[in-house]
Amino acid sequence: MLPDNWLSIINNGSDEEIVAVLPLVERFASSQGISALLLWPLLQRPDFALRLRTFIALGRMADATVLPHLIKYLRQEQKTHWRLAALDALSFLPGDKSADLGQFIFDEDALFLCGLIRLLADQGPKALPYLLRFLASDRHNFLQDALLTESVFAAAGNDDLMLQAWAEKDDNFARWYRHRIKWDGKRRYGIYPYADYMWQQAKQAGLRQKQFKALYWRHRNKQSKN
Repeated sequence: MLPDNWLSIINNGSDEEIVAVLPLVERFASSQGISALLLWPLLQRPDFALRLRTFIALGRMADATVLPHLIKYLRQEQKTHWRLAALDALSFLPGDKSADLGQFIFDEDALFLCGLIRLLADQGPKALPYLLRFLASDRHNFLQDALLTESVFAAAGNDDLMLQAWAEKDDNFARWYRHRIKWDGKRRYGIYPYADYMWQQAKQAGLRQKQFKALYWRHRNKQSKN
C-alpha cells in the first residue's frame, strides 16, 4: 500500500526517497485516483535517476492529462536522451497521438526523429499523412530506408492495398513506394536507437548498473510461501 505520507515525500522528500516511493505511486494511481500531473514538477529536478524514474512512472500511469505537457516538454528540452524518454512515456498514453507527434517530423535532431517516426507508425493509419509528408521531403534521405519502410508499413497495418491507394493520389509517395525495400513484418526499430541507450546515458551520469536497473522495478505484493 501507499504510505500515508507519500504526497509529502513527492513534494518535499529527497531524490532517493522520491525514487523509492514512485513504484508505489504508479501502481496505486488508478485505484486511488492519483493524477500523473502531481509528478510533473519532478522533471525540473536535476538528478538523473529521479528524472528518468519520473518518466517511467508517467508512462506506466498512462494518464492522458500529461499529453500536452509532454508535447510542450519536447519543444523545450534540448538533450536528446530526455526527449526520447519523453517519447517513451508518450508511447504508453491512450488514444491516437498522430497530430501531436506529427508536428515534429522536421525536427533537426536525427536520433530523436528516428524514435519519433517509429512511434508515429504505432498510431496506425492516421499517422500516414505525416509519414508521407516526411517522405516527400529531402530529409528522409538522412534516415535508414529500413526504418522508413517498417514505419510506413506498420502504420498501414501491413495493408499493401492501402499503400497502393495512397500511391495513386500522391506522386512523391508513389516514387518512394516503387523503389521501397521489402519489410518482413518484424519490428526492428524502437524509440531508442539501441537497446542499452539509456543505460549508457545513465552510466555517464554516474549511475551504477544495479541502480539503473532498479529504476525499472515494478512494485508487487509479496506472495506468501504458505
